[in-house]
Amino acid sequence: MTTQPTYVLLMRHGSHLDGVLTREGSEAVSAHARRLAEVLAGRVRLTDVLHSEPSGEPEGTGARSSETLATARVVAQETGGDVTARPLGEAFPGCELPGAYAEPDRATRAIEELVAHLEPGGPGRARATGEREHATLLVGNDPALGWLGRRLTGKDVPLLRGEIACLQRRAGKRWRLSWTIGPADEDLCKDLRAKIASKMNVAKVFGGVVVGVFTFLVQQFFAQGVPSAGAFAALLVIAAAAALYFATLFSYDSLLMPSRFWGEGSPRDTPAWLVRRPPSSQSWILYQNMMHTWNWQFVPATALLGFGLLLVGAVAFSAPGEDAPALELWPLPALYLAWTVSVVTLWILLTRPRLGAED
Repeated sequence: MTTQPTYVLLMRHGSHLDGVLTREGSEAVSAHARRLAEVLAGRVRLTDVLHSEPSGEPEGTGARSSETLATARVVAQETGGDVTARPLGEAFPGCELPGAYAEPDRATRAIEELVAHLEPGGPGRARATGEREHATLLVGNDPALGWLGRRLTGKDVPLLRGEIACLQRRAGKRWRLSWTIGPADEDLCKDLRAKIASKMNVAKVFGGVVVGVFTFLVQQFFAQGVPSAGAFAALLVIAAAAALYFATLFSYDSLLMPSRFWGEGSPRDTPAWLVRRPPSSQSWILYQNMMHTWNWQFVPATALLGFGLLLVGAVAFSAPGEDAPALELWPLPALYLAWTVSVVTLWILLTRPRLGAED
């Protein structure tokens, strides 16, 4: 019986050559394992170090991945205690991490079976006892670790070789990425800052265009006196879009501040969507803040801009003196609009980029 974990630690294997860890890979794994022991000390008990190396080669799973076994052994040795590296299938009978070339249906079933064991009340596990929380560490390959992380958290969990991601189970909610332990990759931080600067330029251009559109509309709507309620609504929505574009600009500008001058708030100041630092690296802080700003400031600004332009179109279809056109008076434009929005939305969803990790 395996203790039900409060934390699941996902670790990508270290750098290797034909399944044998290189000197650099072994040193990196050892350093991350020692940092892990420091983070968990006295608070969380590491009960299992599991690897994806099967005891027997299941049909259709692809080549054996002895680098995961080698990584798991280093972690078990460095973290101390009575924990030993053992196969995933021994702890969770019937479970496996699918290989990179597994059929999609089989890979999906394998991930779902593993998730069922990790969720509360899953088969083959006993509930933890005592005051200390429990953690299970799983060493594997990409893309399987990425699939599992996405299935548990609902978000991408990209890992470098030898990096550890801590997933914490929240009562009645989805698992969340709590913190990471990985290399301080300065080149990666430079790439992220370049990407942030690019997004910053996009927000700057959109903000400038929206301000121009807003100024033009104010002149047009007020040319004949006090505008209608529909025109006021359009102006307010477009002004809100401009405000969010400039908020995006300032948010991205703050991310370009050198990490040497990053400050701290209160101990409770870290939101649920952001990894805890320490031990997480600055690259994770930059990445998550970049995506959070994009999803919650830039994207809503663009949606508001589109809605505001639709309101402007509605006002243009209105007869003089009316706030907005009655739907029954212009069914064809309304149908065309609904059809266009639906087709464009579907097209965007179908043609959006899809990225994948390679181990």
